[in-house]
Amino acid sequence: MHFIDPTQFTDSLNVVRKMAPQVILRSHLPVAQGMNDDLLCYLESALTAHPFVGPDQPALEATLRQLTAR
Repeated sequence: MHFIDPTQFTDSLNVVRKMAPQVILRSHLPVAQGMNDDLLCYLESALTAHPFVGPDQPALEATLRQLTAR
């Protein structure tokens, strides 16, 4: 998200806002009805979120060892 043009992203969300869909179908979540504003705000908030920084290789290997030790 931190590598995209925020204006273009917001413009894309505004296209959806103008369409005002009655239902939004999502691939891994239930059907969303009456939630357009909330969902679009969640997406928009990603523009200002801190970027995720995953673990380095040693930390990942330590985590995997812990998981397989159970």
